[in-house]
Amino acid sequence: MAPQIPTGTGRLGERIDLGEVFVSWRVDELVPGRLRDKARPPEIGRVVDVSISGAAIVAPTSPQLRRGRPVCIRLDDADAVVRIRRIEEIGDDDWRLYGVEFVETDLYAGRVWARRAAETGDEAARAHDAGLARGFLERYVDRAAPRGEGQAENVALARRLLAGLPR
Repeated sequence: MAPQIPTGTGRLGERIDLGEVFVSWRVDELVPGRLRDKARPPEIGRVVDVSISGAAIVAPTSPQLRRGRPVCIRLDDADAVVRIRRIEEIGDDDWRLYGVEFVETDLYAGRVWARRAAETGDEAARAHDAGLARGFLERYVDRAAPRGEGQAENVALARRLLAGLPR
């Protein structure tokens, strides 16, 4: 059974178990080098559950990760910035359960909820998940489209996801 964050952690909204959803963890970090910094290979983490304000992610232990530290994660081709709020031991010294708060996530969260809506067989759950996805994706498009440069590909992705959501 997957580890669970104890209740009372301050996360808003219902926690939804996502099953087997894996993310790239610590994306875009640099490792200092003698001559120049180099990209650090991302690690893989498993999303245990998610809510409107955060997630529980099991990922490799690292002494550099502390409460309050921002971390970039990636699902498919959507990135999100999360802030570590809780770190718990799970019975394996190589892994920790990180309770994270979403910081910059609209495209990422929209993609998670859209995927969940597409995979559920229950009509009420599909409508619920599609509604959450729609909210995140519409907010992303509203914020990102006016910024223009560098956002066109992500805005197009968000619009494609929106078009594919059930009404």
